[in-house]
Amino acid sequence: MNVGEIIRQARLELDDTEPDYLWSDAELIGYLNEAQEEAARRARLLIDATTPEICTVTLVGGQANYDLDERIIGIRSAQPSWRTRPLHGVTVVELDNDYPGWQDRFGQPEVVILDFQTGSLTLCPTPSMAEEELTIQLRVTRLPLVSVHDEQDRPEIKVVYHRSLIHWIKHKAYLKKDADTLDKTASADALALFEQEFGQKKSAWADEFDQRNLPLGGVNGEY
Repeated sequence: MNVGEIIRQARLELDDTEPDYLWSDAELIGYLNEAQEEAARRARLLIDATTPEICTVTLVGGQANYDLDERIIGIRSAQPSWRTRPLHGVTVVELDNDYPGWQDRFGQPEVVILDFQTGSLTLCPTPSMAEEELTIQLRVTRLPLVSVHDEQDRPEIKVVYHRSLIHWIKHKAYLKKDADTLDKTASADALALFEQEFGQKKSAWADEFDQRNLPLGGVNGEY
């Protein structure tokens, strides 16, 4: 389904098909973008191993920390260019206990640390200067690359899930503070249907704990 089709179906279900609309197109498209992000985060729907700006980390001699794209939800694997075996994921506590002074080690990286600095990937040992360019190819779950705006745009998640995005649109629409739109019971019912399809939302604490502490290569790399 494209944006136009989703919005028209949402209006049918909201009984809002005649001008003047209770909800503008801009409002409903905003809810649609929220819906896709929520679905991608809750169900880990978007797996990416090829988008360069998301997945390719180019190493720099003497640099241990590398910023991650903000759209990354979690890292499933980290494949270095210099060997066939992916890098193992560890925590700062593990390194502090097993390899004191690890921050002063230099050489080809052996492990990935995800809980050293927010929004970044940290390598150990720190890469030393290399004659050839070394890279790490990440396989990640992420949010959508771009928001949808035009009628012909299509959500990035699989088409089989597009209709279920309407549940979130209705959930948010019924929370609009207006005598003709506010309906908390209908909003809760729509949210329940959305959660049946995409799952309940984890707390930020639980989500961040999983991302930082569960090893790469586990169940989905992040649960």
